[in-house]
Amino acid sequence: RFSSLPKKSAPKLKVTPESIKKKKTIVHRKMPIKQTYMVIGYIAADRRSEDSYVFDIIQAILGRGISGRLFDEIRTKRGLGYDVGCHYSDNRHYGFIASYVTTDKDKTSLAKKIILEQFQNIDDISVQDLKDAKAYIEGEFALHNEDTMNRADNLGFFDYVDDAKMFSDYIKKVKKVTVADIRRVKEKYLRPDAYTQIVLDQKE
Repeated sequence: RFSSLPKKSAPKLKVTPESIKKKKTIVHRKMPIKQTYMVIGYIAADRRSEDSYVFDIIQAILGRGISGRLFDEIRTKRGLGYDVGCHYSDNRHYGFIASYVTTDKDKTSLAKKIILEQFQNIDDISVQDLKDAKAYIEGEFALHNEDTMNRADNLGFFDYVDDAKMFSDYIKKVKKVTVADIRRVKEKYLRPDAYTQIVLDQKE
């Protein structure tokens, strides 16, 4: 069916790497909504970097459901918001890590303070904390990839990034992450005044 189609080389993708930010950016929008939605994040390593596995650990510590630090500090202890979490987006040419929260307008400042503190305190972990994060990632990875569609999707993703063999090495790389790696990555990427904040809240 496709034998008559002419062969062509895939066009080269022009990518301009985004450098690590040196100052904060704040975007505030008013919308016809009842609650405030806030996201605070940082530029992070792309999946080709060894630092990406460190960010997987950071994401697990901060945002693994009700056991994550952000959920515990913002929702469980203080009741500041309902939807709370942390997301690490890794790709071939970019990466970012961000915390999000849905809260009331008058609680935004406190929620922001806690989120920034949690990013800056990410290296304050015990050996057991690190083991727990690794076990969580390993379990989620195994369960997710029991589904053949998910497995194929992940194999395709790693092949796009560099090599499908990265799939087989993923857990091995995660297990190699140390507390020293977390401290190093924090100093490099999670600078106190180099975050981006996006806030959507109700019109007056």
